Amino acid sequence: RTESRAGHDGPESVAEPRRVATIPRHPQPGETFEIRSPNGHPSYTHYLFRFPAKFHPPVVSWALDSYGRPGMAVLDPFTGSGTVQVEALVRGMSSVGVDIDPLACYLTRAKTTPLAPDGLSAAFERIERRLAPFTRGPAELARLKTRDLTEEQFAESIGSLVYPRIPNLNHWFRRYVVVDLARLLWAVEASELRPAVDRFFRACIASIIRRVSNADPYPVSALEVSRVQASVNQERVIDVYGSFRDRLPRHIEAMASLYGKWRSMPGRPEARAVCGDTAGLSGVLEAAGIRDGLRLVVTSPPYCTAVNYSRRHKLEMYWLGFVGSRQEHVDLSHAYLGRRWVRIKDWDACPEFGIKGRDGTLAQIEARTRARARALRHYFWSMSRAFGEIGAVMAPGATLICATGDSVSCGTEVKTTQFLSELAADRFALKNHFSYVVRNRYMQYPLRNGRGIRKEHILVLVRRPT
Repeated sequence: RTESRAGHDGPESVAEPRRVATIPRHPQPGETFEIRSPNGHPSYTHYLFRFPAKFHPPVVSWALDSYGRPGMAVLDPFTGSGTVQVEALVRGMSSVGVDIDPLACYLTRAKTTPLAPDGLSAAFERIERRLAPFTRGPAELARLKTRDLTEEQFAESIGSLVYPRIPNLNHWFRRYVVVDLARLLWAVEASELRPAVDRFFRACIASIIRRVSNADPYPVSALEVSRVQASVNQERVIDVYGSFRDRLPRHIEAMASLYGKWRSMPGRPEARAVCGDTAGLSGVLEAAGIRDGLRLVVTSPPYCTAVNYSRRHKLEMYWLGFVGSRQEHVDLSHAYLGRRWVRIKDWDACPEFGIKGRDGTLAQIEARTRARARALRHYFWSMSRAFGEIGAVMAPGATLICATGDSVSCGTEVKTTQFLSELAADRFALKNHFSYVVRNRYMQYPLRNGRGIRKEHILVLVRRPT
């Protein structure tokens, strides 16, 4: 079993972090910070969807304030849920995000397309009117807590509504919840909203899917109905429409803060999210009509075997139509960089990078389990290719800011940060390296050995002249 965590510095590194409100513009190499994020800090649309291992907004703010400027374009080749792009928008910077995860790209587009709050409120009212005849009262919800719809009642209620054929659907959802989610998506579609508004409301629906399912709501990488959760489910009253209505005002308010800030920016910056593989970044950007010669890249690549995004977001992917069958979901899961399992038929090479520490580390892990060693080798090989592709679209002298973390695999320390820095050395020179303590427990996602992601490392790299 491989377990990953950031910030494992070894027994000799015990320096206390420096507490700061914001990271200084020019951190000292080797410094570690504890960021006291002020209350009332504008969140914009960062929390539209609970995305695991999200790039920490204060760190992105530091990167863009230190190395960006209004009018500049920034690239995030592992955009995730679009944290870099949200922060770029509110600074007057256009951005491009690339990710292989279709849900991530969809959420990024929803979060970074500024929409007038009045229009969203009006659209919400239209959706509400369509849902009104189907609202379930407290008595009905209480009854459904212990007595779900029968198969015959489900068939009658679902009628012509579209719902996903998720394997073991009734394991993940009560039948009446399936009906209500399908009806909620129908209400959005029937309201005939313009595409950007439609996308915003579907992203809001995605944000409640796990909450109204039978699955444990909090595990970051897992998707399961544990015994504890199954017991909790027996007493839960699940109100799909109520969950949607409760969250919408907050999401519209968040969009209002983004929209207001964006409107004040000269030139109205634009954010684009492109679904593609960073291993072929040059071609992905070229196909999207985006020129190379970029001056700033800010990114947080996937951790090595830490978060299984395809599994974590399986339910949302089915409900939004990004996968339609078990095979489609399996195929997608084997396309992610940093995945826990790499099939032999997909990749089984033993590349040598000339990094003595890395090769020794992998030899120790391979003595325990070849499968884990293969996953780690694939990760570093993929990151080597990614650095090459990223460097190819950057101008000489341009800046790459990369957030990463160390890991432990089979009891062996993997100095991921050091290895990535060495892998990037052909294209980039290391300008600075510091770290910060992760305080958000959801980003730490504790592991079975009691450890979690406690620290992230920030590499500031400069593109070498060609």
